[in-house]
Amino acid sequence: RKKSKQSDKIKDISTLVIVSALQTLANIADNGSSSSAASASDETKRNMAKAVKGILNVLRQHPHNSIIQVTGFRALKHLAGTHTELITSYGGMSTVLICMLEQPANPELQEQACGTLTNLLSSPNAGA
Repeated sequence: RKKSKQSDKIKDISTLVIVSALQTLANIADNGSSSSAASASDETKRNMAKAVKGILNVLRQHPHNSIIQVTGFRALKHLAGTHTELITSYGGMSTVLICMLEQPANPELQEQACGTLTNLLSSPNAGA
C-alpha cells in the first residue's frame, strides 16, 4: 500500500507540473494574441511550434485526465485565433475530436474543446 501512495503522489505532482506548464502557455498565448503570426520572428515561430507540439502531445498522452485536458484546451483555444495553420498542421483538429470522444460526459472539457474548434474554424487563416 505504501508503494501505491508513493505512485499516486508522483502522479499528482506530474499532473501539477503539466497543468502549470499548460497554464503558462495559455497566459503567453493570451498576452501575445494581438500580434499576428505573420509578423512574428523566426525564433518566435519556432518556439510557438514547439509549444503547440507540446500541448498536443500532452493532450494525446493524457486522454483521461480531465484537469490536463481542460487546461490544454484553454491554451489551444487562445492560440487558435492566430496560429490556426500551425495547430492544424500538427493534427490539432483530430486531437481535439478524439479527446472529446474520450470524455463525453465532462461538460467543462466539452466547452473548452468546442471553444478551441470554434476559434480554429472561425480564424481568418482557417482552410488556408
